[in-house]
Amino acid sequence: MFTREEAQALVASVRVARPHLDDELAAHAEAALAKIVGVLPPVARAAAESMALLAPADPLEPAMRDRLRALRQAAEGRRRVRFEYVDQHGAPSSRLVRPLACVYWGAVWTLAAWCETRTDFRNFRLDRIRRLDVLDERFRDEPGRTLPDLLRRVGADRER
Repeated sequence: MFTREEAQALVASVRVARPHLDDELAAHAEAALAKIVGVLPPVARAAAESMALLAPADPLEPAMRDRLRALRQAAEGRRRVRFEYVDQHGAPSSRLVRPLACVYWGAVWTLAAWCETRTDFRNFRLDRIRRLDVLDERFRDEPGRTLPDLLRRVGADRER
């Protein structure tokens, strides 16, 4: 069973994360937390329910929540995605990608992906994605094009 401190950590985690998640995932986090808190021993439950940490934040705009949900589901379902993108200099491009993960950097969400257009890994800021289409077409993991491959590359780049 969870300790008092572990119960508090779970509550804190959901409170901090919730404003930055899409509505569907946030609702599941709240439901899971309610189930966990409901079965805690009285001391741990009291500690969790009286957690003195709140994390009010500006919630994501509805369009951003929808985009995040669509990309998260596409990554989980291994579905290719096509979108229009505007880079940091304002240059537009069309991309066909294999979404691998949505990454939150504390200020912005990005999509880590294998970009079929550029045949390499790329990161895309969600707020710069335009006209997003999740395709029915699924992809299979291929050596050199997976999230673990990306993470290994990032790790190797940091060691240099």
